[in-house]
Amino acid sequence: MASGIEARRTALATNPTIGGALALCDQQTLNLVASFQRSVVDDLRRKTFRAAEGLGAASLLISGGVAANRELRVRFTAEAAGCGLPIAFPLPALATDNAAMIAAAAWPRFLADHFAQPTLSADPSLLLGKGSEQPIKPL
Repeated sequence: MASGIEARRTALATNPTIGGALALCDQQTLNLVASFQRSVVDDLRRKTFRAAEGLGAASLLISGGVAANRELRVRFTAEAAGCGLPIAFPLPALATDNAAMIAAAAWPRFLADHFAQPTLSADPSLLLGKGSEQPIKPL
């Protein structure tokens, strides 16, 4: 099995097509990936629609990188139709994750040796705009 993993790693470094990448995987690996995807989509679907019902949402907008996932789109669309709830997704090319934005915001701080204190915890309301955030002091 380790030799199969190493062969895939080497082949994937050449940026193969999706079909080429799939051809590198044995059926057991494909089944594992499909099972993981199904579990994640099912969990997101269940939590999203439970929250929508609890909040009395009139519609749903699914965004971020997860909105590009085909299975998620199909299953969320079917669930929304069953509930009579309008649902919208961005075009797949626009369904991006914010990791690149975070990296772009962090890069100048990294170059300037400005790092957050080790006690910093997750805070989704932190501001990234120039001049709008508290200065991050070097360690």
